Amino acid sequence: MNLELYQQVALCRDLPEHQLRKGDLVTLIDYVPHPTGDEALTSLNRED
Repeated sequence: MNLELYQQVALCRDLPEHQLRKGDLVTLIDYVPHPTGDEALTSLNRED
């Protein structure tokens, strides 16, 4: 699934290692290439 940058989305699962919970609203800030060529990582900004 490709999302457009700066799109606001709700998380569909908990990410406790980042203090994020299912349903939190986040904005997609950037795609970061994975160092081994796997799926790109994403940079998110949490809406408080």
